[in-house]
Formats: sequence, C-alpha cells, structure tokens
Amino acid sequence: MEALFAGMRWLGKSNAYKCFNGKASISITPEHGKVITATYLALADFETGPAQIQVSLIKHGEQWQIIGFR
Repeated sequence: MEALFAGMRWLGKSNAYKCFNGKASISITPEHGKVITATYLALADFETGPAQIQVSLIKHGEQWQIIGFR
C-alpha cells in the first residue's frame, strides 16, 4: 500500500470529496460459502485536478480486505 500511495503523490493534497457511492453484493456457493464483496467510487479534487478513486473489498469473517484500488 505504501508504494501505491507513494505513486499517487503527484496528485498533491486532497482539497475535497464530492461524492462517495457504491454497492455490495452477497453470493453463496458450495465451494466458498457466503462471499460478500463491495465496490465504492469516490470523486475527489486534488491540487493537480479531479480524480476518481475506486476501492474494491471482500469480507473474510469479520474483517474486510482491499482487493483493488484504482
């Protein structure tokens, strides 16, 4: 994660978040049992301009894990 955020430093400081929205889904399969995933999209303004930030998550037991960050 440190390398990911280091690569985004060129955006500068965050000035504002405009919107944050997303969805979650639950699936049940014989192989994996219950699987909960979620994807969220945030619109933000940085010093160098606007950006869209997408985060994808999966729940393992009681803990969430990041599976994607763009």
